Amino acid sequence: ASGWEDAHLPLSYRFTMRVVGADTGMPLTQLQDFGPLSTFRGTLPGGLDSSAGAVVVAVTVRDALGATTQAQEVTIKSTWPTLATEEAATEATSLAVKSAQALIKAGGAESAMNVVRSACEQLENFKARQTVSRRRKLTQYDADSIMCDTSDNATTALRQSERESMVAVTVAARNAVPSSATLFSSVAGVAARVLSDPCETTNTSRTEVVSLIAGMFIEINETHTPTFTTTSDSGTYLDDDGSVNMLDALSAAVTPRRYIGSGDLFVDEHAARPGASRRAPGFRNDVHAFLLRWAVYQWCERDVRHGR
Repeated sequence: ASGWEDAHLPLSYRFTMRVVGADTGMPLTQLQDFGPLSTFRGTLPGGLDSSAGAVVVAVTVRDALGATTQAQEVTIKSTWPTLATEEAATEATSLAVKSAQALIKAGGAESAMNVVRSACEQLENFKARQTVSRRRKLTQYDADSIMCDTSDNATTALRQSERESMVAVTVAARNAVPSSATLFSSVAGVAARVLSDPCETTNTSRTEVVSLIAGMFIEINETHTPTFTTTSDSGTYLDDDGSVNMLDALSAAVTPRRYIGSGDLFVDEHAARPGASRRAPGFRNDVHAFLLRWAVYQWCERDVRHGR
């Protein structure tokens, strides 16, 4: 992003992306938050096969007074690598986790979150391409829970460990970057991705995500008015994208699971009933705030019921 001029310097640049053909009502994926760097260097996630891998990368420029430009977009082809087996998919995820951990140690918090998000999306892409996989066959159970096949416990256990590490990276990244509405949205979006497969998440990773979202929510609530009407770029507030991503993360964290394997069916008693659901952008912020308060309250009540 070059050639921008403004009387109120310095300028800051934000890079986002969206997948062509994906749900247009979902928030944009943040690649790089507002900052002095006018370029983005990193690996883009792949696009949809049905759209020939097309993704749209956009840059928004902001001046010192908070005025922003309309997003300038460019369409790029980005495809996922071919992963032939479950073992290859697990190994690719493991390498991504190690890369994210190294980036966190090197001070690249946003790059680490991008790696985590891409790793989750690559795994989702692999699963979507599998035509026959007993372990991956998920069905709704009484419309309230996800049924998980435990016929491959070794792979499931490894994926659960990897997702716990991804949560740890996400928490570390949130703590390493100054608070902002765009950061909160990005962190919540990554957390939702990490918990996107209930069968590969542990109670530890779920609890960490709820604590992460609750911490950001508490900071927003203490910083600004309860109605969340503040839109100043100088403070922390809840925008539409942030509220959608937070609700997605909370919903994923409390989705119940039922496991089936070796002829036995048992319920994950530590998983509460869904306490949140996906909301499209456009709701008033006070409604978002109420829903988030309710979701966090439900989680706290669950802990009380279980004596934690």
